[in-house]
Amino acid sequence: MSNIIEIQDLNYTYLNGSPYEHQALKNITLSLNRGDCLGIFGSNGSGKSTLAKILNGLLRPTAGKFVICGIDSTTKHLNDHLWRKVGYVFQYPEKQIFKSNVYDEIAYGPRNLGLSESDVKSRVNDALEKVGFIPDLTEHLSPVNFSGGMRRRIAIAGILAINPEVLIMDEPMASLDPIGRKMVYDIIKNRQENKNTTIIISHDLKEIIDLIDRIVILDHGTVIFEGIINDLQANAKILTKYKFELPDYMQVIYALAIKGVKINTSIKSMAEVVSEISQILRNNPCW
Repeated sequence: MSNIIEIQDLNYTYLNGSPYEHQALKNITLSLNRGDCLGIFGSNGSGKSTLAKILNGLLRPTAGKFVICGIDSTTKHLNDHLWRKVGYVFQYPEKQIFKSNVYDEIAYGPRNLGLSESDVKSRVNDALEKVGFIPDLTEHLSPVNFSGGMRRRIAIAGILAINPEVLIMDEPMASLDPIGRKMVYDIIKNRQENKNTTIIISHDLKEIIDLIDRIVILDHGTVIFEGIINDLQANAKILTKYKFELPDYMQVIYALAIKGVKINTSIKSMAEVVSEISQILRNNPCW
């Protein structure tokens, strides 16, 4: 499987050369396969959002380089190229809405891609349906009439309408109700099924552990863990130090394993856990 992202010795310093200089990223090196879902975790100030902004072209690295979707970080007018390939849903995207109606808000990206108006309409309708809206009943309304959670869905639809090769979502579940969380979950899951690449920035491992294929943990701008979820699950030191809490159903799996039950501890979704425990009960009817 080909790599869609290659990062080598990436550094970024805010206010470089000033008394307030701060190095936010230090020698970041990692890669991501096309179609994978990557989770980036870390506390406030760890460099998560800085890395995302670099990959989206909003910031240029102070040192080091990256290639994403075949675009090199040394490319002239980098942002003009990257926004077409890398969609970035900010932590509070509803605050970025600026058009007077839902249709024009979502159509903004596709129109800037130079698409015909019929193709723009098709993308707008498709994006609205993906975030749970009925296009004919929604597109003429003003975004200011919607709740915060619904405006967030509109903002997400605006990024989906660009059809990015890489979708970066910064704390996508924050402040959403269960319906909104399920919508975001389904969007990410659908991208996985269609071999599209997604990067999720989060501080809550429980929320997205069954979605991500790989995980990166940042601490003060440095990668202190990078690997697959199974490796993290087995790393009690990292889980404890960074206060990562596993979902309740996974804690049940580990509790059973500690008691000597032969059970697969590498599974990570609720459905897999239910299937595993059901199989054990069928094989041990005396329980």
